[in-house]
Amino acid sequence: MTGWRVRDYTQDDLEAVIRVDAESGTAEEPPLFPLSDAVAPLQALHPAVVATADEVVVGAAVSRVEGDRAWILRIGTAPAWRHQGLGGDLSTALEHRLFAGGARTVHAVAVPPDGETGATALHNCGFDARPGMVFFEKRGRVTPQAVSTRA
Repeated sequence: MTGWRVRDYTQDDLEAVIRVDAESGTAEEPPLFPLSDAVAPLQALHPAVVATADEVVVGAAVSRVEGDRAWILRIGTAPAWRHQGLGGDLSTALEHRLFAGGARTVHAVAVPPDGETGATALHNCGFDARPGMVFFEKRGRVTPQAVSTRA
């Protein structure tokens, strides 16, 4: 027996998912997708699952679907529940919902790939890591001078 139950996310779970996400970080680098990129799909009811133990949310997996492609944005587990298979159960449950909903490809990125919460779960669930792949990102500051009101 696992001690948790995985179920579909409901809007009533939002605060608990944010709490688990905040407790979940294990890597020095921040997650690739900011929290706001995970909250927006939750509010739009993209597929997501939570794990509960005694009616308390102890884990969550969040996705965003774009046509026939899906991204797993976050997999988080409360610290007391790590290394027990919870991340794998969350990943598998979310993956099943994504494929059943029409996704043809499910993507996930972990930073660093061997250190972020959920990376081991993804590997154990059959996701392949792409060695040598580097994700580049550049963020620019928006200043009043850079914004134009011209049409």
